[in-house]
Amino acid sequence: MRNHLLSMRLALRDWFHERVLSLCAVLALASMLTPLLVMNAVKVGTVEALRGRLLRDPNTLIMVPAGSGDAGYTQARIDEFKRRPDVLFVIPRTRDVAAELSFDMPNGGFASLSLEPTAPGDPRLAHHQIGPPEASLPVSTMVLSLPAAHR
Repeated sequence: MRNHLLSMRLALRDWFHERVLSLCAVLALASMLTPLLVMNAVKVGTVEALRGRLLRDPNTLIMVPAGSGDAGYTQARIDEFKRRPDVLFVIPRTRDVAAELSFDMPNGGFASLSLEPTAPGDPRLAHHQIGPPEASLPVSTMVLSLPAAHR
């Protein structure tokens, strides 16, 4: 016990005697840890919050193949996607040219809306607690988003 106290006392006296060098060592350690702590805080705070928002909004999880229409996917390929456990919903799209609705505004302007297909089980509709249009309704039945309804 006495040797431990002696070694502690000598270490403290040496540290005090070399206080400038000790201060430099502490500052060097702080300068290395500060960026790591800031990056960790950004990851945990900002990045995780954004990631959580993205995962809660089903519109951000939509994957649309590049090119027009279904990009050459056959019905068999679409059915294969539907069977995957990590896929929640799959529906083929029509050609991009045919997926636009254009209309004249009352003020004389022009507006267009993008038409997206839907079916029972669509997570975008479930997210907003809206059921898909019933199959017994006419083909022209559609569900409008709030921005589309305002237009």
